[in-house]
Amino acid sequence: RLEDARSLDAVRAASAEGPAALAALTLPIDAGLEGIPAAPLTDEEVAAASRGQQVRPADKPQVEQGATIRLLDARSELVGIGSWRAGRIVPEKMFVVPPSVGSANGVVSAVAPGKAGESGQRGEPRLQYARAGVPHEVIAGVDELRSELGRLYVAVGVFDGLHRGHLYLLRELRHAAAQAGARPAVITFDAHPEEVVLGLAPALLCDPEERLVRLAAAGAEVTVVQHFDRSLRTTTYQEFVARIRAHVDLAGFVMTPDAAFGYERQGTPETLTALGKQEGFEVTVIHSLLLDGEQVRSSEIRKSIASGDLSAARRMLGRPISVTGRVVEGAGVPDGVGAPDQVTLRFDVPVVLPPAGRYSVLVGAPWKTDAPAVRADRALQAVAEAESLTLEGAVGSDSQDRLRVVFID
Repeated sequence: RLEDARSLDAVRAASAEGPAALAALTLPIDAGLEGIPAAPLTDEEVAAASRGQQVRPADKPQVEQGATIRLLDARSELVGIGSWRAGRIVPEKMFVVPPSVGSANGVVSAVAPGKAGESGQRGEPRLQYARAGVPHEVIAGVDELRSELGRLYVAVGVFDGLHRGHLYLLRELRHAAAQAGARPAVITFDAHPEEVVLGLAPALLCDPEERLVRLAAAGAEVTVVQHFDRSLRTTTYQEFVARIRAHVDLAGFVMTPDAAFGYERQGTPETLTALGKQEGFEVTVIHSLLLDGEQVRSSEIRKSIASGDLSAARRMLGRPISVTGRVVEGAGVPDGVGAPDQVTLRFDVPVVLPPAGRYSVLVGAPWKTDAPAVRADRALQAVAEAESLTLEGAVGSDSQDRLRVVFID
């Protein structure tokens, strides 16, 4: 009401005194909402709702199905807005941080209003785009390249994990492409070459679809996913280069000193440089990225994860480790309403998992090339086993046949 308003002079004077004086002039957060029924919650129920979980409260509100309700904590302070559905409170707007995300001591603390789960603290790092807005094309093999793609500067590799060494190489690829008036392009493979060469591929550090998303974020404008089989294994580097040049204007390659491709890895920086002088393309050789004097390698990241040293793996990756799995088991709530209490993920291809044990994780939707990369933000506990991952807690009411899990502790 008008009689509750404060004059600008009073606000200015209070502001000059400090936050406490200014806060004394403000109305409670739920001022004007007195007409909405209230539901008192225990501390445990507030914590669950703050994570986006549906809650069956001990003190049930006497309201109709679908009614909007105010969610109050034990001190009768507003902590959120929800609705009453099938004997459960469904949180819609939460004003508190989940204790497992917001603070080390487990205290639920107030934050600015937002959607449930959007705490803004200790979440997955936002995907950084080297060239935001630049279109990215995915091509199914070098034989599907076409002249309309323009002049290409190429990096060839598996790029499993897209670790910091890869990001450094892709940065140099962008620079070399810009100097040559070309587009940065990557040729990667749908299977790890060791699967064909040795009969056993190393476990993946990155979901194949997420790898394409991260390649685009790193500035690759064209990504070629080449099928790797025994035929490609016996293809010489000269033949492989010829197949590329048959479809596009090849400006050059970016390579590290130990990189190679083609039959028996004969396509080294030296042999490709000689071929480029004959065929009219460049070869840019860059030094490998070193951390503490050691080259960043996918194999070393796998070893760190397998030994449980997730901090070392995160340092080499430049981000927390993540896996994307298929939901194969779920225990629904008794009345069939809401999210499952537990789901188990399995993996269609071997992925790198940490040692058996319990971990704090963030869960979200899998990344896809045709959709924005959404950060995982649902804080849960996960139990890792040899070939599976079990998520404990309300995973989410949205039906997902695949989930992305980010290890934070």
